[in-house]
Amino acid sequence: MIELPLLPVPSAIKFLKPKILLLEVAHRVANTISREGFNFAEGSFGSLYHVAKSDIYVPVIPNGYLPHGFGESDVVVVDLKPEFASAPEITAKVTSRGVTDWWAPCTTGTIDPRPRAMVLDRKYFDRILIHRGIFVIFARAATLQRFVLGYEREVFITESEPQLSAWSFLSVLDRVRSMAEKGNEITIVPQRGRLLALSEILRAHLQGATYHCVFSPSDELKGWTPLAVNKFGHTAASALETDKGGFIFLLPDLADKGSFLLASLKEVFPGLSPHLFPDAARGLWVERDEYELFSVVQLRGEIETIQDETRRKLQAIDEAIQAERARFGFLHDLLRETGERLVEAVKKTLALLGFARIEDVDQKAQESASAQRREDLQLWDRSPILLVEIKGITGCPAEADSLQVLKYVVPRMREWDRTDVRGLSIVNHQRHLPPLERNNASPFQEDVILNSEQQELGLLTTWDLFRLARNFIKNDWTPDCVKTVLYRVGRIDPIPEHYQFAGTLENFWERPHAVGVRLVAQISKGDRIAFELDSEFEEQVIESLQVERSQRETAAAGELAGIRTHLKKTEAKNGLRVFRVTPTIENSH
Repeated sequence: MIELPLLPVPSAIKFLKPKILLLEVAHRVANTISREGFNFAEGSFGSLYHVAKSDIYVPVIPNGYLPHGFGESDVVVVDLKPEFASAPEITAKVTSRGVTDWWAPCTTGTIDPRPRAMVLDRKYFDRILIHRGIFVIFARAATLQRFVLGYEREVFITESEPQLSAWSFLSVLDRVRSMAEKGNEITIVPQRGRLLALSEILRAHLQGATYHCVFSPSDELKGWTPLAVNKFGHTAASALETDKGGFIFLLPDLADKGSFLLASLKEVFPGLSPHLFPDAARGLWVERDEYELFSVVQLRGEIETIQDETRRKLQAIDEAIQAERARFGFLHDLLRETGERLVEAVKKTLALLGFARIEDVDQKAQESASAQRREDLQLWDRSPILLVEIKGITGCPAEADSLQVLKYVVPRMREWDRTDVRGLSIVNHQRHLPPLERNNASPFQEDVILNSEQQELGLLTTWDLFRLARNFIKNDWTPDCVKTVLYRVGRIDPIPEHYQFAGTLENFWERPHAVGVRLVAQISKGDRIAFELDSEFEEQVIESLQVERSQRETAAAGELAGIRTHLKKTEAKNGLRVFRVTPTIENSH
């Protein structure tokens, strides 16, 4: 923890609200805010420090400071310019040797403890934003940094390897892509409406400004407005308004941050978020209860009653969300973990899908000193017995990763004196990437797939296992529809037993909101079909069926069938697979 230098005695606080939190912000900026009577506190996520360059990992030493009550802030200002601690080395470890702690590699000779502090307190900053707070961020690139969560015993034990950055204090920033790029040529993007005043203030403060990164939103992020671009048209400043009414401003490094912040606090933010500025908003004193019309005060009371009721409902929903995450959190472990945690996640997922006889071989090996470690799991629900080998890797699996389980099949046949034993290899490939950004089309080598088919081995990615589980829950599939999938050989396509391939999507018509499906099998009006989207299957009943603009009861293989659908245009991609849901299997679990 670092001690913050004492400020000069501040001017009297004129405005109790908003509560302003300044993180890593220079004291001259704080003095500017103080002189105008704003209520603020200072803090730090920490400073970088030096270590001797080596190939080892060392504990991450937190050296930041967040003031008491920081989670109740209304406006948060963060300067992401990295600062170095005054001490050349910091060696004191926070926890004892055998307790899980944060570790970082010494390969660069520098440790950045800020992401550690950020992710631990992210829930508080997320809450500020959800409750319509304002964040002003003087940005640097969100470069991913490697950390390890683990502990020391006889050897070093790794529990997980979180990928964090200096943007990890807000969850929504995970959906903003940034790239390190430095320059001074910054051009304001013309604005209208509520952001016009901020745009003009920013324009007035671009003299001497430097951008250190450019950024863009992910496709699903809404409320994004570029405020300034560099000479190549890349965004160097932007505003993000959340659906809850909070604001995030990503800005370049301004020469006079104090003047910019003061102007924004006086002239811009009260108009954007008047609920945060009950005292500072110019001309709004007449709306205080002691001056307001009595009827208006009564109506405000009704608003407060509704808000209180809404807060209670939101809290109940939030608690339900946390309960669901606790209940099914192992499904996320399928996509990011390795080692024992991944094996445990697969085990729980298989149980969810209906497997009742799952033997944990590693657990038995740990309990018995004489037991030999082989495959990770065994599935005894039916013949053949499946030997399951599970791996989490950073790239795509090599041949040895994919086929390792075959080494255990013959020894088990001899041990059990039976021949109905097969292997299943489950791999969490490219586990540091979001699953939809991975190579899901061909994670396994072609010769590995051929070999697996010849030797009756199943190959499955944890992403496909996740999809099976997600749709098992969503579409109310029965265990019998899903369990048989894991007994297939070669690269396993996560299509349940009761889905019959019917064709591929070729067209989408916004009016009358229909899709054209090139059929390979007959379908009929009233049939239930399923569209294979990126991560889930969307099922629907065929209520309208056309072929060549004529209403039909049945469409045959080879025909282009027009089907009314509730799919969005962004979901209805050409080549999308369409399945007929076989009516002979009842979904009754």
